[in-house]
Amino acid sequence: MASPRRSRHQGAATDLIPWLCSARKSYWKQTLVVVALVLLYRWVANTDPELTPLPAIKPGPRAPSCMFAGKSDESVACAVRVDLARSRSLGHTGVDCSKYINTRKYVEQCPPPARKELKSAVKTLTATRFDTVGRRALRASDGDDIIYPLLVTGAGGAGTNLASSALKQLGVVLGHEYTLGEGSSSWPYAVSDSVVGVKYPFPRKGPHVSLNVLPESSPRFRTVIHQVRCPSKNIAALTTHNNASRSFLWHAAGIDPTLPACVWGAHVWLRWNEHIETYADHRYR
Repeated sequence: MASPRRSRHQGAATDLIPWLCSARKSYWKQTLVVVALVLLYRWVANTDPELTPLPAIKPGPRAPSCMFAGKSDESVACAVRVDLARSRSLGHTGVDCSKYINTRKYVEQCPPPARKELKSAVKTLTATRFDTVGRRALRASDGDDIIYPLLVTGAGGAGTNLASSALKQLGVVLGHEYTLGEGSSSWPYAVSDSVVGVKYPFPRKGPHVSLNVLPESSPRFRTVIHQVRCPSKNIAALTTHNNASRSFLWHAAGIDPTLPACVWGAHVWLRWNEHIETYADHRYR
């Protein structure tokens, strides 16, 4: 009776097992196996948010990022941004550009500052050393404007995945945690990573992959809809978030990632919704 035919992958795996088992008899094979395992672990660690280490926690509370929930973090970079935003507001009655600093919302009267504009403002304001977050923001400030019609956002666990699926059935295509079609349904896009100074935990696909901090001018969204969920259910969903989310929220909102899961989730629900409420066009539950 003929033996069953093996696929190419099955054959390769079967042939590899005896080779690995015989590695203990050969020094160079042992070395090669160790190197391969180390490279594999590094690759998994870079792609799996669960293995992302938490940031080092300093004693005492951490201030949220610049203009999070409408409040300045008292840094040089933030002072520069607020001054530039106020100068833009002067030419447009009823427009407060400062509330859009730490957002991805597109407002025609309030374009994000360009790199040269920020540098010039820093020199005018102070001669002291520019802080680390400010330097990262300068590097990310220029880029081609890409503007999408819609962003649905809320606290993590508010149901943005369900929202993108429901809207798709109505013919409105939104990427979940990335940009696609008409825009995105994503909780990290509630803030600007170029202002926060650290990259988003998402997206990992689409035209704006967060390998680094994205340009301040792109992506942007004309209409922002604030999705709110029942606090108890939302906090329960937040307790499942990984270290990548906790690290980003530590930098963006100043929420201590070492807090007990339910306490941490309550802080996230309150602060994230407070921030979105300052600039969203519409809100629903």
